[in-house]
Amino acid sequence: MNNAYRGFHHVRLEKEGQCADAEDLRASRHGAGAHFWRQHRRPQAHRKTIKGQQSLACELYDTGKMEAMYLAALVADGKQMTAKQLDRWAEKASALRMIAEYTVPWVTVENPAARELALKWMKSNKELVASAGWSTYSGIVAMTPDDALDLGEIEELLGQSSRASRPLRIAFAAP
Repeated sequence: MNNAYRGFHHVRLEKEGQCADAEDLRASRHGAGAHFWRQHRRPQAHRKTIKGQQSLACELYDTGKMEAMYLAALVADGKQMTAKQLDRWAEKASALRMIAEYTVPWVTVENPAARELALKWMKSNKELVASAGWSTYSGIVAMTPDDALDLGEIEELLGQSSRASRPLRIAFAAP
C-alpha cells in the first residue's frame, strides 16, 4: 500500500469521526478499518455501564449487526435468558461464524438448559447452528469438574462426529 493511499484513508476516517487513536490508524493501514477495533476493544468499556440490561442485550442482538451482536453477548446474562431466546440467538447467528461459534456459546454456557440446547443444536442441518452446539458443549465440558462429566456421553458424541458426514468445520469443533 503506498503512502498516498494510507494518508487518504486516514483523513477519510478522521473526517467521519472513526479514527480515534493510533490503533485505529494502524488498523486502517492494514485494511481492517476502524470498525475492527470497536468490535473487539471498545465494547469492553461500554460493557461496564450496561452489564445486565437484558432487554438492551436482546435489542442489540436483534439488529443483526455483528458489532451489536457481540456487544449484546458482553451485556447479556445467560442465566436470565430463556431456552427460546437462546434458540433464537443461535438461529439468527447462522450467517455469522464468529457470533455462532463464540458469542452464542459464551452466553449459553451460563444457562441451566445449556446441555440440552447444545445437544439439540448439534443435530441441526444448518452448519453454523450445529457448530454453535459443538462449541457450547465444549464450553460445558471445559467448565464442568472432571468428576461430574458424563464420559460415556462424550465418547458417544465424539464417535458420532467422526462418523458423521458433516462439513469438516463441525467435525473438528467436537470436544
